[in-house]
Amino acid sequence: MDKLYLMSKKKNNSFKNILKTNDIYLHYNDLQVSHFFNGDSKIIILGHAVHCKNVDLDLIDICKEMSEMNTLSEVIEYSDYLVGRYIIIRSYENSTQILPDATCTIPVNFYSDEQDLYISSTTHLIGKLTNTLLSEESLEIKSKAEEQHPLPYNITMYNNVKTLIPNHLLNVNKMEMFRYYPNEKQSEKSFDFVLDETINVMDNLTERFVKEYKFSLPITSGLDSRLLLALMKDHMSDIPLYTFYDKGDEENWDLVVPKQMSEKLNLEHHAIERIPIEKTALSKLTKILDHQQNERILENGFSLSESSLSHRHFLAGDIIPIVKSNFGKNYSEKLATLFYLNTKTHNYSKNNKKHIKKWIKDAENDYNVSKFDLFFWEYRFGRWLPKNANNYDVFSNPFYIFNCRYLIKLWISISREERTSRSFHKEIIEKKWPELLEFPFNPGNKLGRIFSKNQYSYYVASLAKYNINRFR
Repeated sequence: MDKLYLMSKKKNNSFKNILKTNDIYLHYNDLQVSHFFNGDSKIIILGHAVHCKNVDLDLIDICKEMSEMNTLSEVIEYSDYLVGRYIIIRSYENSTQILPDATCTIPVNFYSDEQDLYISSTTHLIGKLTNTLLSEESLEIKSKAEEQHPLPYNITMYNNVKTLIPNHLLNVNKMEMFRYYPNEKQSEKSFDFVLDETINVMDNLTERFVKEYKFSLPITSGLDSRLLLALMKDHMSDIPLYTFYDKGDEENWDLVVPKQMSEKLNLEHHAIERIPIEKTALSKLTKILDHQQNERILENGFSLSESSLSHRHFLAGDIIPIVKSNFGKNYSEKLATLFYLNTKTHNYSKNNKKHIKKWIKDAENDYNVSKFDLFFWEYRFGRWLPKNANNYDVFSNPFYIFNCRYLIKLWISISREERTSRSFHKEIIEKKWPELLEFPFNPGNKLGRIFSKNQYSYYVASLAKYNINRFR
């Protein structure tokens, strides 16, 4: 999707469309923009969203309902139920706030100086308009990790340009990031209630979405894609599956298992060979993607765009791993240390550790919300997922059907003990499409399963792996 936008005090005539609110100009080209102005209350939604409890509402209805709310808290609570890739701009009297979607898949990057303010989906544009240089610190942090790993906390590749992370909003008047969740005690919900509610929500959403979009579904031998397949069971007559593979690696389990499932269950399946991207093209994309390129994802997107499935949106299951609690297991909160959380960034820079320390201070709360869950949500999803989505956007159309705060908050309301002792994924599959359990899950990853069975072995192994790699 086209997600390019710019907000500033000065008008920029290089964009096709301009909308003004509270003396700030919103510029955009083909990005979908919906709005409703109700006196001093204005709501603008950039992108697309559906209300998971009332899927028949259109975007204007959603804007209208939020415009009638007198408090920011009401708007935030309402936004929990929105699914999709979007940004909410709320102006009330003389104040303006920006709320991102559940995982910030349309970035909110921001910068201000004495003359102007700039808010945009791309830091590259802000850097160009302000003559801001690339950050030496960020370049050093990036150099200490593999290219797929994101920057920590809310820093970007440019000096003085920050980005929003989940559970935060932007106070435009002060140009400051503000945490709004957690802000109250979280009530624990039963595993079975959350399981049934997830199925109910997804059944309603899929009925709505298949009427609007043509989908394809990437499938491997893993749990996440299998769960997504189970939830889409009633619509699979028009949803082809596909699996990427490298030439000469046709016996990979991630290709073999989907082929077995497709043949036995009579599903359409495409094996798509990855097409390498030329180095000159990759070099150009590096600049466009703010030095946050991921060559593997770009290859996947390009390969998909060259296939017969290029006209379809592909369903992504990236957000549901949080319900496995495979990141925090059932560890004591005392083990959510700076040292351990830093290892999970897979970055070996001292500057990276400094920003993880800032995040820990920001995340301090008395609302019984686990730091493990918050870190997984705000780092893995808040920094990793948007970067991956931006890479996919270059050549393909990812669709994040689980991108909903209501669902994420439901999942982390299950005790981490229950999340580790039971399999949320497999129990949904059992309810929706039990035949899918007859096929093996990740049969080639035996070593990983041995370590993950004992959570404390996994914890120690994570620390050991980090230190081994750090001194290489």
